[in-house]
Amino acid sequence: MKITAIFLLPNLNYILGTTLVELHAAATKGVTEIVEKYKVSSMGNTEFSQWIKKLDIVSKKSPMEEQFKVRAQFDLYNNRRQDLENSITNRITTIDNLINKLLIENTKKCLQFYRRQKRSLQMAYKFSNAIKLTNLLRNKKQCDPENKSNESTENDEYSYY
Repeated sequence: MKITAIFLLPNLNYILGTTLVELHAAATKGVTEIVEKYKVSSMGNTEFSQWIKKLDIVSKKSPMEEQFKVRAQFDLYNNRRQDLENSITNRITTIDNLINKLLIENTKKCLQFYRRQKRSLQMAYKFSNAIKLTNLLRNKKQCDPENKSNESTENDEYSYY
């Protein structure tokens, strides 16, 4: 068995078709492309920009294994971020439809309630994933026109951002 490994080792490059140097270059290129893609759009979002900064550092100074590890962690974070942002966008669309309906019906009740929810959700794009989730959960409530607390002051739970 050891002899087989000795004969295969020099030919591993031929068998795989790729050298470790080429794999490292591909890993570095992949990480660098992510940094370039998101460098501008991450501005204003501390958590997102920290990830991009970490990827930038890893692409310049780290071994291939570390690059793959950080890239995988970033991909998990980024997929979650995109899912949350899609949910925020969907909720804002729903709120816009509710506001338009209230305006068409010339109903003032609940307008302020939904406008504050929308404002809070719009601001959430720039926050961490944890705050995005919290914001989504707090702003999924429906307005009850009979409940006076829905039209409370600017210091209510929808004004926390």
